[in-house]
Amino acid sequence: MTNPSFVLPAKKNRITSNDIEKGYLRITVDFKQFFPDSSQDVSVFIDQSWRTVRFTYRENRSHLLHIGQTGMDELDLSANDQVRIDVVGSSEYRISKITS
Repeated sequence: MTNPSFVLPAKKNRITSNDIEKGYLRITVDFKQFFPDSSQDVSVFIDQSWRTVRFTYRENRSHLLHIGQTGMDELDLSANDQVRIDVVGSSEYRISKITS
């Protein structure tokens, strides 16, 4: 069985300059099932290295994956960009920028 992957943001959503400034990716309802059911630290793989980041669970709003300014810079994200998230394991994710 292959691990799931998906593209953020979901249709009708976007990564905003405010998201980038604050260092988080918003996890909308479309993808909440791939994330923990409580706030906790998770592992992400960005730019050839693993790091521990904060995941914030929010009941009736988008969850937040706090990759920080370093993660945003390493992904070279700008407003309206997209990222691919591969679920590697339990609370482990690989994040890469989608380039056209």
